[in-house]
Formats: sequence, structure tokens, C-alpha cells
Amino acid sequence: MSDQTTTLPETPTMPKSRSLIMALASIAMTSGLLVVLTFQVTFPRIALNKQRALEKAIFAVLPGAAAHSNFLLDGSTLEALPADAFDQANVFAGYNESDELVGLAMEASS
Repeated sequence: MSDQTTTLPETPTMPKSRSLIMALASIAMTSGLLVVLTFQVTFPRIALNKQRALEKAIFAVLPGAAAHSNFLLDGSTLEALPADAFDQANVFAGYNESDELVGLAMEASS
């Protein structure tokens, strides 16, 4: 038999846990910042697209309507809303060119 000793390769030293935590924290903060920034930048466009889609649906449900008014149905009260409060409305009244009521459309969700 021969006297050969086998040497095992040295294990690489592990990085300190402090540097790992700092790297993970910076990646998490950057990711969170990007999510919030994306939300803030895209929110107005999403709200505008939602409003356009809802207006299109109102005129599809109320054929012959040329204009609409916004209302908020809250419990048992129906409150008229100004035109700029479209996002708060859940009931819409459609009017024809003669300003006569064509019908009502109500937003519903499941």
C-alpha cells in the first residue's frame, strides 16, 4: 500500500450575513419603490380608460342617449353628482338630444 493522502478542496468562505441582509434589503426596497412608482404613473391612465369604458357601456345600454348625468345611490338616497365626480357615481341617467330621459343605467359588480 502506498502512503498517499488525499487533500480535500477548501470550502469557500461564506459571505458575512450582514452583507447578505443589506443586499436583500436594498433589492426589496428597490422592488417596492418600482411597484409604487409604476402604480402612481399608470393610475391616471387606468382611471381614464375605466371611465371611457363605462361611458361606452352606458350608451350601449341606453340606445338613443346622447348625454348622461351622474348619481350616487347610497342606501335609500339618490344624490346628484357633478360631471367631474364620475368615478363616485353608480347610477347614470341617459338623455336624448331633446334633453328627455331615455333611461337609467346602474353599475353593478359581483
